[in-house]
Amino acid sequence: MNYEINLLIINMLIEEQASELLQRCEELLGKELRQIRGNLRKAGTRAAAVWELLVLDAAANIGPIEHEPLTGSSPDILLHLPHGRAIWIEATYLYPRFWKLEIKSNEVLNWLFSETKNRGIPPGKISICLDGEQKPTGRIRKLPNDKKKFLNEPELKNFYDYIASNPNDSYACHISPYTISISYNPNDQGLRYRSSRFILETSISIEDHAVYRKLKDKARQHNVQEPLVVCIGSDQSHALSRVQSHPSYYDAVRAAFSDHNSLSGVIIVAIENIAVVFEGIKKRVRAELLINQDASYPLTKEEVHLLCKINFNRWKYVSPLTKYEADNTQRLCRVTGTLTGRYTQMGLEIEIPANIVIDALAGKTSLTKAYNLTKEHMLSRVLNSGWVVKSCRLIEGNIEAGEAPKIVLELIPPLAATFETKKSKSHDNDANV
Repeated sequence: MNYEINLLIINMLIEEQASELLQRCEELLGKELRQIRGNLRKAGTRAAAVWELLVLDAAANIGPIEHEPLTGSSPDILLHLPHGRAIWIEATYLYPRFWKLEIKSNEVLNWLFSETKNRGIPPGKISICLDGEQKPTGRIRKLPNDKKKFLNEPELKNFYDYIASNPNDSYACHISPYTISISYNPNDQGLRYRSSRFILETSISIEDHAVYRKLKDKARQHNVQEPLVVCIGSDQSHALSRVQSHPSYYDAVRAAFSDHNSLSGVIIVAIENIAVVFEGIKKRVRAELLINQDASYPLTKEEVHLLCKINFNRWKYVSPLTKYEADNTQRLCRVTGTLTGRYTQMGLEIEIPANIVIDALAGKTSLTKAYNLTKEHMLSRVLNSGWVVKSCRLIEGNIEAGEAPKIVLELIPPLAATFETKKSKSHDNDANV
């Protein structure tokens, strides 16, 4: 039986949000979460640590919680429901199984993009496909390790030489012994390089499915005398995708339930990008509670109802946290928030995150730079047209929503400002009389 849960946008938090979430969880539990603190410091365990904090925070809104109360191997959370028994919740994050290969794939693509640019070929005319040989665990790509040797492969050199001699002809080739194909279309007018890749994590057996392996490990790890629910979340693994070919994660969960009756239920949380908007990437999250009817400690209807109230929509989330240390210049440490503007009777009112204003005053950035505003953007035109600040006020921030405190400026056009000044002087003269 499947139940839809009130879970919406799930992704990873920026550092300032994670710090606040850690502090709240520690205050709630009345103890220092030393292991989680240590895991937050390491790239390889950072995403899993943030996920555990998110589950702790969400469960605490259902009822009182304890964190790892058993000595030895203990599930993460013991949730005390308002009525009846307690429920164990194990929070586990699903990393991509072949994440190192994906990093290598991006590196090889950059080699080809740079070579294409060096040869003066318009980027939109080139398309690259990274294939893979199907194995029981998924597709395995064969990629080069030596850039110089790879760019001198006969098939690739012939590809570029042919294009140079025949720029009006289409041409494609496979670069052996690697699982890489590249094609050229003279009629394409795109401005960006195009690439595609087959999903690596497409197991052909249930035993190799990431969800089954995760549930099997958790069932063997814990032996408790109350219902055990495993909460699996990921914003990176394709194993939670509904479009994945057989076996699906539903098949994996059913198999795990059949093999391990200690599992009372599984919460699956899958995060997907659906669109690019002004503020960043818009996400869609699917969340389901799957119930094991044959569990040693099956969930009651009341318990299912309460678990379906788990709400992770209290926090705004951003980019995935990788298992490797990214360039520090790319890390998001502070909440900022959106830049908004709305018309008033006199002019325009804009809300600007306070830390952006501070950085602008210090000369570190500007509004146009911080938000990539074009010259044609309404706010750019206003800021460059001599509009005057009529009033200013401060509104509180919301760290859960990723919103810093904001400074609200009421702007009016230059002519209106002149009128306001004359009106003010007239009132002053009347007062003097």
